[in-house]
Amino acid sequence: MNVIAPYVVYLLLDPRLNGFEAVRYVGSTMFPLEFRLQNHIDTSKSSDKRKVSKWIRQLARCKLKPSITLVKESLTRRAMFALEYETIAIYRRFGAQLLNMTNQDQKGVLQVVV
Repeated sequence: MNVIAPYVVYLLLDPRLNGFEAVRYVGSTMFPLEFRLQNHIDTSKSSDKRKVSKWIRQLARCKLKPSITLVKESLTRRAMFALEYETIAIYRRFGAQLLNMTNQDQKGVLQVVV
């Protein structure tokens, strides 16, 4: 019996930037990407203090919104988290100004900041 793994990893992109610099957030979800994007936008309209919400509010003041793009789909939950952390590490290694709330320990392992 084949079980479809419902998880995906995605990027939020700044419409004002191009290429590598446009990537501002790496996320994961089991929901459709357009739904997840709208959820980010709706959350940013509250007093949410996360950096990603502040950035989305900044875009909204310019009459813009982020775009969302798929990194990989059909992942198990474990594979989703592993790929999300790996993707964050890769983009940070190359200097991307990510808004994710993560830190790297001294061994280069990403840890989620709660």
